[in-house]
Amino acid sequence: MSLFTRLATIAAVAATFAAPSAASATSVISQTGVITAPCSEIRDTDSTYNVRLCGVTDIDQFRSGLAGNGNSHCGPSSLYNVMQYIGKQVGAPLQDAFGSKITEYNPHNPAHYFNVTDQLWQLGESIGWLDTGGTSATANRETYMDYASHSDNTGWSYNTGAVSTTSTPDFGYELAKRLRHAPVQLWFGRYTDIPNGPGTAKRRTGGHGITVVSAKGTAGSNEVELTVMDPAEAPDHGVGNYLNTQSPATLETLKLKKVTFVESVLDEKAKTITLRQITRWQMSGPEYDPAGGTTKFAEVFSWYNAAPPVG
Repeated sequence: MSLFTRLATIAAVAATFAAPSAASATSVISQTGVITAPCSEIRDTDSTYNVRLCGVTDIDQFRSGLAGNGNSHCGPSSLYNVMQYIGKQVGAPLQDAFGSKITEYNPHNPAHYFNVTDQLWQLGESIGWLDTGGTSATANRETYMDYASHSDNTGWSYNTGAVSTTSTPDFGYELAKRLRHAPVQLWFGRYTDIPNGPGTAKRRTGGHGITVVSAKGTAGSNEVELTVMDPAEAPDHGVGNYLNTQSPATLETLKLKKVTFVESVLDEKAKTITLRQITRWQMSGPEYDPAGGTTKFAEVFSWYNAAPPVG
């Protein structure tokens, strides 16, 4: 879809824009995108750690004007939250190749809804789409650095990277240390139980990206408690004009626990199956508990930061 078609689509759906619901009026996010409930940032990364960020936006991925109504936009949406924080709270001048600053519009201001949708569309196009739909964690990080390269030449420095459960003994503690600087993108996989001889193995059937805003635990415990914002979860999802309105910000608490299991990896092209022992961090919580033979495991997190010029 071209940009001109996109603008026409936005104009067409704008007429159906509904006023915020009563739930929106009592949201903990104000129209300036700041959490109005009591919130103080914490950056304690001692062995018993507690890190919490405030003022993180919670953008909906499901919206009119995006391919599939945003069904595959978890990556761009969770990255958008990170970039909004780095732009507003850290002060970095992130912008796209056309000179549009990421903080030009506020996702929690109803008047900016369709402008934000257009920003999200542009971000998704910049990241690029996998053949299977969705975006890769690597491409999300590369696009962050691309936006950084288009930013004002003011001496700001930017960096990003990834930490995997397979290469880091204490995934939760590493996440907390990176969270001190900005929200992180947590990528998890959905694994389904399949027969494996007398027992079972697990096979990955899909994945999702969410934004982490707090982490607390004890180093070496192999567990961590997180507070997250999931772009696919909202109290008004599927209700009324939800595709043309921003939902109230929703904070979810979940836990991760380090586990090892047998994964069955299917190579559809080569028609082969490989069994391997793998370490992941199993998710639990109201929206993340195992259900119907499917378990969610954290696989990797992407971290981001920005620093002002020195001197």
